[in-house]
Amino acid sequence: MTTLIFSFVFLSSIQTPDPGLLFQTVVKHQWIDASSGGTVSGHVKGGDEAGRILYVCRFKIGTTMHSGYIKGKNCVAASSGKSFSSPRYQGLSILGSYRWANVQKSTVPPGTISYAPVRGSGICRIDTGTARYPGMIKGTYCVANVSGKFRQSKLSSVLVGGKRPQWVSSTGSIPPGAVKSTSAGKNLYICRGKVGGNWVSGFVEGTYCHLASMGTGTKVRQFQVLTYDGDISWKSSSSGNDVAYSVHNGGGKVCRTSDSKIPGNLTGIHCSIYRSGNEHKYSAYEVLLIP
Repeated sequence: MTTLIFSFVFLSSIQTPDPGLLFQTVVKHQWIDASSGGTVSGHVKGGDEAGRILYVCRFKIGTTMHSGYIKGKNCVAASSGKSFSSPRYQGLSILGSYRWANVQKSTVPPGTISYAPVRGSGICRIDTGTARYPGMIKGTYCVANVSGKFRQSKLSSVLVGGKRPQWVSSTGSIPPGAVKSTSAGKNLYICRGKVGGNWVSGFVEGTYCHLASMGTGTKVRQFQVLTYDGDISWKSSSSGNDVAYSVHNGGGKVCRTSDSKIPGNLTGIHCSIYRSGNEHKYSAYEVLLIP
């Protein structure tokens, strides 16, 4: 194993969004200098080995930043078929919630937390069945230092900010963390209610959830509001194409119009929205993505 010693300057890491994604960023994270096995406030727990927590860290190998985990008095990582370690590193701090999200369709989800300000530099981990090792994304693989050796595994889980999204019951009030779309300067919070026994998503205006389904527009007083404390994004789509990480509402998926940004309900090949008491259908739209 190669040991590296060098100085760090504080860096804040922000993932570069993929083209076609419109981000609403909520989760804040930072990298804080540490050394000799020390941890930082809000240090992210990346995995475990033999009952020990493995905290996420990063350091430079040559001129390139790499992510790994603290073991003993070093941050350990892997690169180019070799394992590396350094007694000086930066620890990842998130003063909020975070989780490990399963990868869908070999696509890295929006909101994946990055170890460097370069596209595709997300944090992942390898699960061996008996231990979980934090590492870094390389293409469609996760690369990590496993028991002192370089290991590469098919990408399966990545680090994202926020708890799992929830639908919260409401009779007109907006709960904390409600997901919104801004249309013509107004915040339209995403809701779902039942039409003909089926869940349909729409938007809250006033004390009603406005829904469109089965050829008509409907307003309901009892509904649920979508809440999430992490990063969200919207991706352009059309004609019912399947999009990874799209949000299901129980009967379809959450969508919005591309121009007016009015939230609605995606079933089949159309995004249906409520407008002036009627249902309006769109074959081109945006889909809400939450990992």
